[in-house]
Amino acid sequence: MKNSKIKLAVVGIGVMGLKHIDAIGKTNKAKLKAVVDLKKNSIIDKVNVNFYSSIKDMFKSETIDGVIIATPNSSHFKDGIEVIKHKCTVLIEKPITIRSVDTDKLISEAKRMNVQILVGHHRRHNSIMHKAKELIDNNLLGKVRTVNINRSEEHTSELQSPMYLVCRLLLEK
Repeated sequence: MKNSKIKLAVVGIGVMGLKHIDAIGKTNKAKLKAVVDLKKNSIIDKVNVNFYSSIKDMFKSETIDGVIIATPNSSHFKDGIEVIKHKCTVLIEKPITIRSVDTDKLISEAKRMNVQILVGHHRRHNSIMHKAKELIDNNLLGKVRTVNINRSEEHTSELQSPMYLVCRLLLEK
């Protein structure tokens, strides 16, 4: 795989799945090879890659280096297990599963099959979030009751896609 692009598939073509597809399209290191969703629709047609209605069907026809799971939380476990069965690296959007017992099973199976699992916690590493946490931890805002985050994205390069967050903190008086 020295000079070839990493072949990726995205499972779940909702908001996060589309964000992953967009990010893949902005890099020269990876190529989107397939998408998996329950039904094909006009959005999937615009992506212009092979469509499958199941992970199992995709692996029958495709050689994939990594799969991104962006399905509803309740299906992360079954989708993750299916990818791991095919000995393929998998990134699962948070939460990894909705039950800790399923998380343990997923991790055990990945170890047994020697497959890497990554969990999408992209906002955790955002500098703006770190600053907001610092302000809260240092009690500079008072008692925070709720946080509302609106985000917009501007991509300045394929290596950098900062998220600009506007946080509205409702403070207790």
